[in-house]
Amino acid sequence: MSSEEASLLREELIDAAAAHGDPALYESAMELLRLASFKIIEPDESRPETLRGTASISRSSVGRYHVKFYRSFLEGYLKTSTDRLFVLLHELAHWRQADLIRGRLLHPQISNTAMDMLINARLCRRWFPEGVPFFRESEAYFPKATEEGAPRGSAPLFSHLIIPPMTLFAFYAEELRELKSGDQRELAAALARRGFSYQRYHHEEYYDHLALLIELFSHLKPTCQRACVRELSSIYASAWLGKPSLSRLYDRVARLMLGRFEPCVHARGAGSEDEELSLQALIDSLTDDT
Repeated sequence: MSSEEASLLREELIDAAAAHGDPALYESAMELLRLASFKIIEPDESRPETLRGTASISRSSVGRYHVKFYRSFLEGYLKTSTDRLFVLLHELAHWRQADLIRGRLLHPQISNTAMDMLINARLCRRWFPEGVPFFRESEAYFPKATEEGAPRGSAPLFSHLIIPPMTLFAFYAEELRELKSGDQRELAAALARRGFSYQRYHHEEYYDHLALLIELFSHLKPTCQRACVRELSSIYASAWLGKPSLSRLYDRVARLMLGRFEPCVHARGAGSEDEELSLQALIDSLTDDT
């Protein structure tokens, strides 16, 4: 990455932060940009991580930030200044949240999933209530769901946890219209018609959305363990529609992956029978691509 390219990217991010119009967002972005160096990682066929990588941030002992963007992600998905600003703030939040969990023995996939959900939900609620354009690039969030010949809803159920509700309900609008039974038919029809927005959402609707998530995920994965679907739906609703702590969210995701959770009994009509899940059965039902 040339110094000229780095300078242009920095100026683009400063302009995007100023154009957003929120002083707190601008200050958060400038806190990082004043002390940041940028690097774009070029794709290299001999290094698969350069083809799949997204972005990352680190901080040196003297307080300098080092921001990396992988070119395939930067140019393939972050096509607007708003996209790039969102990812910059996401990475800054990752670095800050790391202080809260440093020193604990955390599973990388579990901690990253919990942090991605929490960070993106907070950014969307506060500064991007309609989402950002790259969320609507479904290939970035629905692996295999848009490959040629792959059926809709074929993405592993666990991968849906990091998808914002704006994208989730828009992508599955057709499936929402197919939910003819259940107590949430009217809500499903409304979301299919107008989509989800934090500006329209009220916390009194939390349990209705949770019940709808259970119906939707059950519809997408009819062979998945029912108790698993309820708990995954509850975790999703907690992260995106509630305000859980990072430690609480991590613990719930970890227990879900290990099959050591209490079945969700919070959704009206969800049922509360205790289902024993073996670790292998849980993993199969979460990651099944069929």
